[in-house]
Amino acid sequence: MNKNKFSYLVGITGNFGSGKSTVGNIIAEFDKNILVIDTDDIVKFILSSKNNITDSLVKKFGDNILLDDNVYINRKSLAECIFKNKENRIFAEGLIHPEVINVLKEYISDNQNAPLVVILVPLLYEAKMEKLFNEIWCVVCNETVCFERLIKKGFTNDEIVSRANAQIGQGEKAKLANFVIDNSYDLENTKSQILKKLNSMAQLSHTHRFSSGK
Repeated sequence: MNKNKFSYLVGITGNFGSGKSTVGNIIAEFDKNILVIDTDDIVKFILSSKNNITDSLVKKFGDNILLDDNVYINRKSLAECIFKNKENRIFAEGLIHPEVINVLKEYISDNQNAPLVVILVPLLYEAKMEKLFNEIWCVVCNETVCFERLIKKGFTNDEIVSRANAQIGQGEKAKLANFVIDNSYDLENTKSQILKKLNSMAQLSHTHRFSSGK
């Protein structure tokens, strides 16, 4: 996918529980003209119906990953299979990642007038998607704080550890990123970092068409 000549593309990544969705919500509230795409929503859409990808997943992992009403993949059951071992994870990601990129292409093509497109991609570096974006932001979070937040959301210790082990360390991701957001503190602190960055970008020619929070 070539960088869109009309939109400035920002990829936002970060490890499990770092707060990417929170960051996406803050950006969406900053300016309604900014298009925010969460690739997790794309994955949910792909897994919500019978198609070539879900057929392959069921063939690989069995009917136990189907929801009771067959609409369609039980994502929790699938995650248990994927994070059981590296082979399973590579198989699933090899099916899902290319389709996610295809859907992203369509979204961006359909919204070429958006001055800024922000795409939340948990496995951006793991999926070798760096070249798709004009710049990359990384959301980091203190490991203890992140763990506590995930426990409150209902994840078990084993689920947290297995998903963390499947990702590149957040320190390495932060070094590779163009901008780092520390989401270890309260919402206002995170919001302040993001709005400062967006207001700075609004002064640059590549994003001159979005307002400064208006």
